[in-house]
Amino acid sequence: MTITRHTILSKSIFLLTLMLLAFVHPTSAQMSGGSNPTDPPDKVFTPEDNEIVPPSYPGGERAMYGYLAQSVRYPRKARKHHTSGKVVVTAIVEKDGSLSNVTILEDIGDGCGEAVMKSVKRMQRWHCATKDRIPVRYQVRIPVTFRL
Repeated sequence: MTITRHTILSKSIFLLTLMLLAFVHPTSAQMSGGSNPTDPPDKVFTPEDNEIVPPSYPGGERAMYGYLAQSVRYPRKARKHHTSGKVVVTAIVEKDGSLSNVTILEDIGDGCGEAVMKSVKRMQRWHCATKDRIPVRYQVRIPVTFRL
């Protein structure tokens, strides 16, 4: 059996085309919004889900807390009452990096929780969480300490 240059070239082009299609062609997992067919497209993942690459704030955690340090205002009432402690806010980082469902999980009162929530709602878009390189929704906890 004689193998010609044309045969080798044809087979090489065919294999290259197959490899490209494997990377470009959308799979059913990508189209459904998750890599596991049992995951609903609107499922919210949490830190307990080990197979998820968590979301990140642009510039990292240090940049996020820098933003919060500048944007969160110590409420006048809290200063007057010498209120201090930790406020924890939760939010969902959506597939497009925006934040939704911002809620106060732990509050110390005197307007501190509302001050943190207001700043978190104004945050820029995050880098979204992914599962098998597919964007997913993810719940984050953001603790902020008030200290006089």
